[in-house]
Amino acid sequence: RGSQEIVLLDSSLSQLREAQKIAGSRAIYIACDAQNLPFSDGAFDRVLMVRLLHHLPDTQKSIKEMHETYIFPVSNK
Repeated sequence: RGSQEIVLLDSSLSQLREAQKIAGSRAIYIACDAQNLPFSDGAFDRVLMVRLLHHLPDTQKSIKEMHETYIFPVSNK
């Protein structure tokens, strides 16, 4: 299976602190905006969103950002 990293993202530092109480050092914690993710193309194999979409001002933009750019990079063929 190789090495696996868990990266937890939230725009709220207080939510990241709460997550850290549960996951501890098993995860990497990053405060960022779901509409402008700070990762290169193809950075992740999987994404799990929990209680997220109803908080986003532009749901479609966020889904496109997560899906096309980071999960399944668009081919330039």
